[in-house]
Amino acid sequence: MKNLNLAFYGYQSDTGKALIELLSDAQLPITQIYPLSYNADPYDAVNILDKNCPISDPNEFDYTKCNVLIFIGSKGDCQKIIPQAKENGVIIIDASLNTYDEKPYVYVEGLDNEELKDAFIEQHIVPMNSSATMLAQILKPVTENLGLKRAIITLMEAISGLSKDGANELARETVALLNMRPIEPKLFNTQVAFNLHTQVGDYTSDGTTTHEYDLLTEIQSVIGDVAEGINLTSIVVPVFYGHTASITLTTKEECSLEKFRNTLSQTKLLTLIDDEEITPTTHGVNEETIYISRIREDRNIPNTFTFTAIMDNAKIGLASNCLSILKEWVKDDEDEYY
Repeated sequence: MKNLNLAFYGYQSDTGKALIELLSDAQLPITQIYPLSYNADPYDAVNILDKNCPISDPNEFDYTKCNVLIFIGSKGDCQKIIPQAKENGVIIIDASLNTYDEKPYVYVEGLDNEELKDAFIEQHIVPMNSSATMLAQILKPVTENLGLKRAIITLMEAISGLSKDGANELARETVALLNMRPIEPKLFNTQVAFNLHTQVGDYTSDGTTTHEYDLLTEIQSVIGDVAEGINLTSIVVPVFYGHTASITLTTKEECSLEKFRNTLSQTKLLTLIDDEEITPTTHGVNEETIYISRIREDRNIPNTFTFTAIMDNAKIGLASNCLSILKEWVKDDEDEYY
């Protein structure tokens, strides 16, 4: 088992805070933590995992001190920091949510990770984002056990899932509007509070948005092609945390409602709820499972089922996938690869 010397850019973001919380219970052999920030003053420090950690400027940091870098930042910072780290042999866990030119390996906890060793050799791994993780965890067991013919998904994404400043923006606008003060939207052209956004990213030639296209690309990297495709619509809702999805699936195999329920219930991260309403505030905060409810059979289309899913986008997705990658790297004894 290897000791972990961890550099961390974006430790103050929502995802960074969620990861630190997960690390506190993970019992990984962390020797040193090196927080990185462009905004810190000389001699500034931050407490992470009960360690007083001096904050370093990414341009001045000696990357030979660390063996893994967790990066959560902008595309511009990504292009400056990641090459420096890779040149010094550092493994990059790139949770930046930005498209990177090298198209590195995309990782999702527990699903189709046979190429992870090769990704360690290439030094660059992207933990699958929260929205794609949620859908992949649901679609994968159906694909493997029943065959997935078609999926229709309306994904209602909490604002925190799209930006490290999302939750702050929603809070700021809400306070301003409730106090009858004018607001100046920052994340979208119109306000986030008390509003829905039906376009995330630019439109592509077929009317899909770039955000929806990226999600579908990540999902299909795990589940493969779907016979009649996945129809995905993403909507940003004024909720701090907790992604919600309305999903309709058609299976290739003849399938009863009981068989469909059993397929989902046997998946590690999925929990079926029958006797209570699931909402983002009750089931989408501080939870490490994906809740499934209202499973019902379509009486008009054979082998078709509709249900609702809710997930804590801070706990599951980027943060949990980062932690899982760290665990895999620590326990891998083939040191000649690194």
